Amino acid sequence: MPAAVDLALELTESIAAYMTVKFHQKVRGLDSPVPIPSDWDTHILYECHLALDILHQAYNNRKVTSWRAEDYVAELTERSTVTDIEGNILLWYLPRALTAERTVQMWDDMNLLDKSLRISKGSTSWRIKPTFFRAHPGWLKPGNASMSPAWFQQAHEKSNKLEVSVELAKNHSLAWLRKQVRGSALVAVF
Repeated sequence: MPAAVDLALELTESIAAYMTVKFHQKVRGLDSPVPIPSDWDTHILYECHLALDILHQAYNNRKVTSWRAEDYVAELTERSTVTDIEGNILLWYLPRALTAERTVQMWDDMNLLDKSLRISKGSTSWRIKPTFFRAHPGWLKPGNASMSPAWFQQAHEKSNKLEVSVELAKNHSLAWLRKQVRGSALVAVF
């Protein structure tokens, strides 16, 4: 597992670094060459540029409110940023920032987590309380999965070493994680 995690982090960092430089160039109207990592294929480069173009469109399509962020209620119909009266960005609305192919793939891959999702009928915990989940035909199975590099051991650093959570260590969770490397790296930059 460490190799897969290292690969995911390396890809996330390289996408974030590349897209940060390119986005700042776009905002400033510059277009200097930025080295493309040698392990990228043309598809990941295309997806980065698609996301950059959409982020730039949204950045330039600001919706400024006459009210403060605490009062925010709005319906958005196009790519944009919403700011409060003081210029603080409240949100970026970025429909189709990922390719349709990537979106479908990420959605379909969620089925790999079906075995991990759970709801506890008698729980009062907000994470697994039944009233916080809805099920409808065609939807993914409702529930919560606790997948973390140190979920159980977080409060016990002195007495126990940090370990991967039980759910994250399962084969189906690792399969899902491997399939999410590129999509997660792209989304992490947003």
